[in-house]
Amino acid sequence: MDTTVSVSAEPEKKPPTLFERLLINRNYAFMWVGMATSRLGNVVFDTALLLWVATTLARNAPWSAFAVGALIFIPQIVALLMGTFAGVLVDRWDKRRTLLWMDGARIFIVLALIPASGLFHLPFPSGSDIATFFQMGCAFFILILLGCCDPFVNPALLILLYDIVPEDDLPRAFGRGQVLNNLGTIVGPPLAAGIFFTLGIQWCIFFNAASFLVSFLNFMLIRPERNAQKEEVKAEQGAKEEKKAGFVHELVEGLRFVGGNGVLIAVGVSLSLIALGAGGLNTLNLFFATDNLHATPDIYVYLDVLYGIGAIIGALTVGPWVQKKLGVMSGFCIPGIVTGLLLFTYARLDNVYAGFIVLFFVGVSQATFYVSFGPLLLKVTPRKLIGRANAVIGQLSTFAGMISIGLASVLVTSPLHNKHLTLPGFTLGPIDTIFMVVGLLALTSGIQAMATFNDYKLVDKQEETPAEKSSENEDVSQPLISYVGRPGWLSTKKRQAAICLVGFLVCLLIILPVAFIAPSSTAATVTMSYGHPATGETIEGMECASTVATRQQLRTHLTLYVNGHMAALPTGIGIVSPKQPGVRALASNGNLYCLYPLHVFEADNIIHADLPDTRTYTLGQFFSVWGQPLSRTQIADYKADAGKQLKFVVFDGKGNEINYTGDPGALSLEEHKTIVVLYNSPDVHPTPFTDWNGL
Repeated sequence: MDTTVSVSAEPEKKPPTLFERLLINRNYAFMWVGMATSRLGNVVFDTALLLWVATTLARNAPWSAFAVGALIFIPQIVALLMGTFAGVLVDRWDKRRTLLWMDGARIFIVLALIPASGLFHLPFPSGSDIATFFQMGCAFFILILLGCCDPFVNPALLILLYDIVPEDDLPRAFGRGQVLNNLGTIVGPPLAAGIFFTLGIQWCIFFNAASFLVSFLNFMLIRPERNAQKEEVKAEQGAKEEKKAGFVHELVEGLRFVGGNGVLIAVGVSLSLIALGAGGLNTLNLFFATDNLHATPDIYVYLDVLYGIGAIIGALTVGPWVQKKLGVMSGFCIPGIVTGLLLFTYARLDNVYAGFIVLFFVGVSQATFYVSFGPLLLKVTPRKLIGRANAVIGQLSTFAGMISIGLASVLVTSPLHNKHLTLPGFTLGPIDTIFMVVGLLALTSGIQAMATFNDYKLVDKQEETPAEKSSENEDVSQPLISYVGRPGWLSTKKRQAAICLVGFLVCLLIILPVAFIAPSSTAATVTMSYGHPATGETIEGMECASTVATRQQLRTHLTLYVNGHMAALPTGIGIVSPKQPGVRALASNGNLYCLYPLHVFEADNIIHADLPDTRTYTLGQFFSVWGQPLSRTQIADYKADAGKQLKFVVFDGKGNEINYTGDPGALSLEEHKTIVVLYNSPDVHPTPFTDWNGL
């Protein structure tokens, strides 16, 4: 009778529609649209904040890398502090209502940044340290508030997904979520750059707020179905909760299992080493793209696009193929080795198009790595310990990522700042040195995993009987792997530790010479005189405005050598303000606050050309604002004569030397151009300036 029913029911089953194949059901469709819009809004907002801090607020300040690192670091530390607290509350609250509250709150939190974005007049002089730190403080405070919302959103989404999607369709739902993340990475950064550079940071803020509004409306339309089967599952889960020995006991149980499982130890070490490098890569990649790859900030975002395309291809094709052909263990460790070699190559590049290609393959490799992580974790972990094992490994990698962000920011800001070590055949600078270390860490992660996995063999879970799988007395300490390595002079764990130690030592051997042996490229010992700076009057068609112009923004470095010693431009050239702490203005005129299109913010000899039009501005105009003479025979107070030669050397934005013998006042100010002035310095061999710090 059962057979008859089964056969007769077969033809009545309708094939899935196109909608069901793509978006599973009505509820998931609303959820997918809500997640898609809020994800895109977040990427646009995060990218715009990075561009705003790096190209406007921090400009070329020595602490700019630290500020960019803080943008990545703050959400992580807030999530760590809020994670456990939020998880408990989400379990108690209605999941859909939680998402609605979070989206509604995030709309107003994001819009709260508008008053500090420059849309309204600030009570501080434009471009001053006070204005900069006020705006950055507001941005970081908004990030903290948004970070408090995220730990509530992610678990609520996960549980709501379980409620509205049939169990058989969960893999497809999670797969579409991964594609969603990568699509946000591809579309979001260029969209953010387009909005930011054409309309300003304010419209990026409005865009993010609108995305949360769309997400809010879609979650309102979701109607979770609570059938009897799910209620029964919840009842069973509630009964099991009463039998638990307590939070601390379960935590210790999970830690013991992970600590006693050789494969999980290798997985945790690999993920931690990858995270230890990834934080520095994410923090400094903007600066690397502009300094080393000679890319403009608006081109930089396409590096993420190529990485995202590679990640999608890796997740959909390469990752499954590698697992099928080589197995899940090889699929986990080989991508680490490949990623390390690719990142080491990336650190030595000086062309942005080559960077596109390398990062595309990094995306393929990293996606293959993470696609293998989930199946490997499930294969070596009993079902009742999967959550705790994943949490332990996730916390390790999160802490490693936070350490990486802080360490990379400190290194590039202090011991490696403006350091260049010239070796036969190549030069080591601050950021490419760190990126070489990132590649070595990834390489070490893959090698130690491979050395560990060679001593273990997976036990097929399908060999277990259903009774064994559901047994209440399941031995959680029983491994789902078997040790097959032969005893030797070095055990598995000792060999693993030795590989990691060698990797760290090689990293130190790369960093230490650059930090302590290489000379600084900006160690000025001579300060140029103040001259007679403009005090607000119109100079050669340039007006002193109350706000920073954004029609055209260029950065040119003026490298000065006097009697063989590097000379520094006075800070505050082109800035007019009353004398007060926190404001670096060279000129003062009563209560007037204004900024010329050509100015110097920091003690870095970078001429900032924030222009109101598309005209070509010259070095002679800058000297007019500074109030100093400039000609073939004189610069400021230094005049050439028979025994003291005055020479000008020019490098374009890509570092190519240009032989210039004309009037120095006619030299055009161009993006990342280096103008070198040599007064009585025949032994100095000029080089192009590269430490643009993301400008």
